Amino acid sequence: MTTSEKKYFRKNANSAQGDKIYLRLFNEIEKQEKYDENKIKIKFKGEQFLKQLSVSKNNLYFHILRSLNQISISGNAVFGLQSGLISAEILFNKGLVWQANKLISRLKTTALKFEEFEVLLQLINLEKNIMLKSFQENIEKLEDISVEETKITEKRKKLIQYQILYYKAFRLITKYGHIRNSEEEKTFNEIIKSEYLINPDMADSLKAKIHYHEIFLYYYVSKMDYETAVKYTTKLITLIENNTDYLTAHIDKYLAIYQNHILQYFYLGKFIQTEKEAQKLLTLLNNKKNKIPELIRISSMGKILSIRFVASVNSVNFTEAAKIFQEVKEYIKNYNSIIDNSIKIVLYNISAYFNFAEENYPEALNWINRLLNNPEMKYFVEMSCNAKWFELLVHFEMGNFDYIDNLLKTNKRYLSKSGKMLGTEKLMIKFFTESISNNNPKDIKLFNNIINGLNSLSTGKNKDEHNIDYYNVRAWANSKIQNKSFKDYLLENISGKPDII
Repeated sequence: MTTSEKKYFRKNANSAQGDKIYLRLFNEIEKQEKYDENKIKIKFKGEQFLKQLSVSKNNLYFHILRSLNQISISGNAVFGLQSGLISAEILFNKGLVWQANKLISRLKTTALKFEEFEVLLQLINLEKNIMLKSFQENIEKLEDISVEETKITEKRKKLIQYQILYYKAFRLITKYGHIRNSEEEKTFNEIIKSEYLINPDMADSLKAKIHYHEIFLYYYVSKMDYETAVKYTTKLITLIENNTDYLTAHIDKYLAIYQNHILQYFYLGKFIQTEKEAQKLLTLLNNKKNKIPELIRISSMGKILSIRFVASVNSVNFTEAAKIFQEVKEYIKNYNSIIDNSIKIVLYNISAYFNFAEENYPEALNWINRLLNNPEMKYFVEMSCNAKWFELLVHFEMGNFDYIDNLLKTNKRYLSKSGKMLGTEKLMIKFFTESISNNNPKDIKLFNNIINGLNSLSTGKNKDEHNIDYYNVRAWANSKIQNKSFKDYLLENISGKPDII
């Protein structure tokens, strides 16, 4: 629970009558970093409710859910629709037909405005039931309602198709990131060839239009066509900003799209524009007048922080990166229990790379281990595979060659099984294999082999060897050849744009 949610919960509990055991239990549990029932029993030793502690915990669970539900209804018109539907049914069951119909009419207007088609169809069904059960002989109105129901049903059917395509595209971009081989490209092309994407006119609702543009955004990001991708984020932002009702009800969607918009500028190497857009969004988040829910605000701040961190490191602005790294640690410390794992994973990854560049290898290893041990990594195949060989690179710099020897086969097998033994991954596994069998693991020839391998990949003759140098291994190998620190080489030679082959 966020701070504001806890405050609301306590306020309701304190104003309620009767037993307050659940509130005392809540206050004690909140003090714990990790739930420990033994501490609870010690704290309330001798009290009657401990004999049925499970009942008290269930009671607390019920009150928390009720409190969160009340917050949702009071703060969002869309959440209030379901509650209103129940109220309309109660009014009708009490014989208050006129009042029920009046409420249904108002709720239908709201549901249509927010394109909540499921609730709208439920309201239409209730409206028909009231007409039938109250013996209203108005055939013309019933026909009008049926026509309305048919139109809404068709819109809903189309929206469902766009939702299915969107989920498929989202899954692909999350799991694989950029398209690396012909099989991944084929899978994405099957989505794009859908009749719903070939004909944009089929997107006849705002939600469908948003999904339509989002799918193409993910498609062009996967192909690393960021110039086209940013055109789609711009279209999405304009589309939502021109629909204030949707913007108010779905601020989380708007923020997610804006973050993607910022990300495209980063991919394009436009770091000044990246920072400018990030600050613009931070101003929006910190403006209390916007009434952005705390959890959404915290999540968005984390995503912006990750983009700013990556941009500062990739633009070799290590002074700024060091400041942001402190912000990252503070952010994780303060909000660890409520941060989305997808945000943590990105922050862990760039923290590992930043410390690697700073030659703080134990710290880099700490962050890469936190990344690899995160249970959500199974959904981020691309990042997981790269982290597997980057972990070995950190151990290489620490001189842990025996450890590399022990782990190499496991990591190689993981990459092969994931279908990611491509480009840099294959090159680095070969490097580690050769280095541990060499009397001199840091033989210059080994680093020259990396450069030659990357040069060979840059020809792009083999589509299934499409390469992305996520950790700037080219610069790392060159720093070894020139006998310089990785950081110094970056400062002297890298313009700031990610090395994408």
